[in-house]
Amino acid sequence: MLARWQELSPLHWLGNRELPQELSGWFDALLSDNRRFGNWQFNLTQEDDRFIVRIALPGFDPESIEAEVLGDFLTVRAERRLEEPEEGAHYLCRERSGEHFEETIRLPGKVNAETVNARYVNGVLTITLPREEALKPQSIKVEAK
Repeated sequence: MLARWQELSPLHWLGNRELPQELSGWFDALLSDNRRFGNWQFNLTQEDDRFIVRIALPGFDPESIEAEVLGDFLTVRAERRLEEPEEGAHYLCRERSGEHFEETIRLPGKVNAETVNARYVNGVLTITLPREEALKPQSIKVEAK
């Protein structure tokens, strides 16, 4: 029985004929990038005077999550470290692994970076980004002499 990744391999589809190295590497990168298969999911919504970003990051330690706002870009990074094996443990199957998440999201407008709020509850990171106040016209009093 073939492993799942072998079934997805272009070499399997082509009857194990060789692919050019560049093309083979491209397919390997595509298949190993979890975000392309929807494991990393985020939603961006707008409510009145703020944007809200929700990112599913189950199993990440909140201390490992970093968020940064620069202009109209939000960058979120998180890392889940590989658990150290218990002393004397002999794993029959070990599917949990360390992972790194990084996503940069272009926001539809400028935000007030000083009042951004982030919460991590039940594996979901919610970042509330208040919109920067629009420039308001300022009246200028004209004096006549």
